[in-house]
Amino acid sequence: MFDAPAFNDPLSSEVAGDDPLGLAPTNERLYGDVFPGINNVVRYVRVYAAMCWMAWRLELHLQANPKGLTSQAFSDAMQKMELIVCLVNQNKGYTQVAGITRRASNDQPRKLVFQSFGSSTASLMEAVAYRPSLTNGLRLLEPKLLGTFRCTPAGLALAEAMDARLRRCSGYEWLCDIKNIVAKPSAALQFEEALELGCPSIPEQKAFAARFFPGENEQDIEQADVNRALAIRLVLRCVDAVCRSQSRAGG
Repeated sequence: MFDAPAFNDPLSSEVAGDDPLGLAPTNERLYGDVFPGINNVVRYVRVYAAMCWMAWRLELHLQANPKGLTSQAFSDAMQKMELIVCLVNQNKGYTQVAGITRRASNDQPRKLVFQSFGSSTASLMEAVAYRPSLTNGLRLLEPKLLGTFRCTPAGLALAEAMDARLRRCSGYEWLCDIKNIVAKPSAALQFEEALELGCPSIPEQKAFAARFFPGENEQDIEQADVNRALAIRLVLRCVDAVCRSQSRAGG
């Protein structure tokens, strides 16, 4: 028996095709059970933190103004945050970030909504991007009426971790004002350090990890969380076994 997992050399696509063993449907169903809502483009903790933070700010606004928030205002505020995230992270090598190629024709003040930056409707909240994992997969956001969302307890923990970082930015009060969506595109740069995709803070990482990889003794977790945690532990044990095997072979 093998002491560690063994992997064959991959076949080229010319030889293997897209699904040489005909197992793609089975693999996809298994992946959906183990990592529900997770797809190939969700890779940045900061995106989760930023979206949860804005949903939280919108919820606070709604609590203070029960009749002062329309679905359009909600959408505009979420687009404001998405655009700031994308403007901050342009030309930094981050891949598969929906909307990151948007460009402003000049630096004149404008509404920070998608239509002010061309015809693209790409969004981090699309079903092909972060929305499935934000809602069903990790349950950081809870869908509400008319395309709105609110934070779950796990999402709130991530939002508060993001808030601690954003408070150090000079434009924090403007960002909190969910109805003020007008600014120069360059205004996004004042949030560069807080919204750099590759540099989530330790509190953000811990809040995300607690949801993504719950501990063995966690209470009130669903079967999907159990499946994901077991799968991650299996992967870690495989990696550990491979490393131990290579260490023994090298010694």
